[in-house]
Amino acid sequence: LQQLDKTGKSTFPDVRPEAQKQYNAIIQQKTAKTVWASGCRSWYLDSKNQNRSIWPGLTLDYRKATRRVNVTDYDIVPCRQPSPSMAC
Repeated sequence: LQQLDKTGKSTFPDVRPEAQKQYNAIIQQKTAKTVWASGCRSWYLDSKNQNRSIWPGLTLDYRKATRRVNVTDYDIVPCRQPSPSMAC
């Protein structure tokens, strides 16, 4: 939020594709060792049998992993409103 405040205009953080890809690879690697990837049919799995919705660890681990934001993983981009009725 401090980074956004520094811009002085309507902006949002947009995750960089390489950061998202690396994060997803880590999540899929950790998920592969869980019951959610054991071959069972589950609504947690997408059409490629990948879990896109469950954190593969403890809540405490999630809290630690999301406590700080690595600002280099994001681009700060201007907000463009698709219509007058939508707010950024």
